[in-house]
Amino acid sequence: PLEGWAPVETPKIYEVALDTLLSSEYEELRQLLLRQLPAWNLPAATVDRVYTALLHDKSPNVRRTAMLAAGRNSYAAALPALMTTLNAAEAQKPPVGDIRIETELAGGHSEAAIAALALGYLHHEPVRGVLKERVDKDPLYAVALALMGETERLKEEHFASKDNNQPLQLAAVEAVIRCKGAQGFPLLLKYKQ
Repeated sequence: PLEGWAPVETPKIYEVALDTLLSSEYEELRQLLLRQLPAWNLPAATVDRVYTALLHDKSPNVRRTAMLAAGRNSYAAALPALMTTLNAAEAQKPPVGDIRIETELAGGHSEAAIAALALGYLHHEPVRGVLKERVDKDPLYAVALALMGETERLKEEHFASKDNNQPLQLAAVEAVIRCKGAQGFPLLLKYKQ
């Protein structure tokens, strides 16, 4: 019966859905919002409101997802929040036993390292020195530098990590794509997901 029907005020429907997801007690629903956001073509002010809320969410899982989404979606307005997270003392690592974090959010990595990866996606040049200082602390720092053009830092374990670290792997793949395969292409061929 609704075939061919199109709502007149689509943005209002998205606003209602957005408010429902943002106010949800379930972090998975707040994370779902980040996956839907690019497809909804919302006004910039609404996108700002969503990222601001989720980058400062009470859940570390949601904050990490928001940081990665901001980087992947080239959301430059997240730079201040990402820099604050990066410059804070190394944030608490997530609990090892939390499967959701391990499979979706690069388990075992601090929020500072996740912020570094997002900054790498954004190619935020002022952070390069900090990333170089921390490159031995966590593989996310090396891959963040690779995203910024230092693809010689890519290693086989970035593509085929033992813990099936999808954010790390996808960022490594993106680094090879950005340099048009000039470096890391043989490693990329080993990537399986």
